[in-house]
Amino acid sequence: MERRVFPRGAAGLIVLALLGCQQESIKVTTYHLERSGEIAFVCYCTTDAGIPQASVMETCDPETGTEGCSPYAFVLQTNRDEIGIVNLRAEALVDSDVRVPFNTFNHTGRGPSDLAVTPDAKTLLVTHAGDPFLAVFRTDEMIGDFLADFDTIPLPGPSSSIAVSGVTGMAYVTLPEESAIAVIDLANLEADPLILELPGPVVLPDEDVEEVVETVEPVEEATEEAVA
Repeated sequence: MERRVFPRGAAGLIVLALLGCQQESIKVTTYHLERSGEIAFVCYCTTDAGIPQASVMETCDPETGTEGCSPYAFVLQTNRDEIGIVNLRAEALVDSDVRVPFNTFNHTGRGPSDLAVTPDAKTLLVTHAGDPFLAVFRTDEMIGDFLADFDTIPLPGPSSSIAVSGVTGMAYVTLPEESAIAVIDLANLEADPLILELPGPVVLPDEDVEEVVETVEPVEEATEEAVA
């Protein structure tokens, strides 16, 4: 639900008058986009019952799309561990919890680093630099009156980036500390990810490094003589 909160009418004047009589100032945190990170897009279409449902972005095409659909953006808020939602057509932030004054964003894990929407637009996946799991949001639940819950897929360590493929039906998540990639079956998010370990950097012992340096020096001298 998108809204802007302003005092209205006589009640609003009373509120403002009461605030003006306070001896101590009242500090209010107004939520806005701050330290935004990665972004992903979903099209939402409103049903006859007035319920928004997620759909692929082609549905929002201005020429061939469906009437009553609007494009939305999910934007990572890296310093608050949240996901901000923006109605791109209305150019307005989405309030994810009407019980809290002003705009409220959906919470996720620590240090969100990347996000991706599945090809059917029904699931949002979020990686985290500070938590060893992948957050799984149901996009149909993210545009509503209350904060959306999310499930988690355990990972061996923190994750950095994610990409999804409609061809393979898989999500690919990079695991920097593990030098690995987690492969997740989008058709079965309950299954354990397949972990593909990649070769790490080659570390030479000190004596081997000295031998390499000794081998290189004559080559450099020979190159200098050739140039002279």
